Amino acid sequence: MHQIAEQGVAAHALYKDGAFADEGHDGRVVLSAESNAYGWLRRTIDLLAEGDNPEEFLEHTKLELFQDQVFCFTPKGRLIALPRGATPIDFAYAVHTDVGDTCVGAKIDGRIMPVVTELTNGDEVEIIRSKGATPPAAWETVAVTGKARSAIRRATRLAIRRQYAGLGQQMLARSFTRSGKTFSREGLKPYLGKLGQKDVDDAMAAVGRGELAAADVLKAVHPDFQDSRVTKISKRTDEEGWFNLRTGIGMMFRIPSIAEAEKRGLAIPIRGAGIDTPVQFGPDGAVPGDRIVGILEPGKGIT
Repeated sequence: MHQIAEQGVAAHALYKDGAFADEGHDGRVVLSAESNAYGWLRRTIDLLAEGDNPEEFLEHTKLELFQDQVFCFTPKGRLIALPRGATPIDFAYAVHTDVGDTCVGAKIDGRIMPVVTELTNGDEVEIIRSKGATPPAAWETVAVTGKARSAIRRATRLAIRRQYAGLGQQMLARSFTRSGKTFSREGLKPYLGKLGQKDVDDAMAAVGRGELAAADVLKAVHPDFQDSRVTKISKRTDEEGWFNLRTGIGMMFRIPSIAEAEKRGLAIPIRGAGIDTPVQFGPDGAVPGDRIVGILEPGKGIT
């Protein structure tokens, strides 16, 4: 009765500290973590007061204190403390952010194991790395520690930005080449303010995402540029078929069989994708009346 009065739901300290959470599914009151900590502290005080063996008290306290943690080791013997339920992903980021970003696998006690394996006390974890690797975005749902989750989000944002910047650079280079101009990263720097971008990578990423038209960049760098769309279309012949366009866009179009020199002049403006300039389809092109279906994928553009 004394223990219930001191530590139960009617304890004065619990009311004072607001340690109640809500009602459980069975109608009983559920106490918050603070109340559990209070109960642990009272049990520790009682054990200290009643216990005759200091070693027993120390062992009991250590077990209670670290029951929510697991302790693992690096191959060189470094101790890494992690929350219970942690995986090699959390372990890698606990060692160093660069180790986590380049992690592609893990060995636990010398055996290759999935990176989603839950670690236990005493595990020796070796992280398998690959230069240039990027952590998958899905790892964020697997990671337990806040450090790992935030690092994965940051790495994912940077990877997506690099993909968009690479796509934008290809689009700008293609647009400049069609207009008889030369594209260079350095040539964009004086016009970043006019384009409303902080740096060259931001500008190219905006083009890759479709937020900034390649024609606008071309006009900013070359104000005398006139946007003249190529409308030359050759007549159809009986020899028609499907062709795979090798321009990085990856679409299939039905085109007429025409002379190579004439096909090089074909270009078609695509509206609705944030690109105002005509898209050059290389040696093969679509003809008026053909249905063009494109799917906009992040990091790839129109596919």
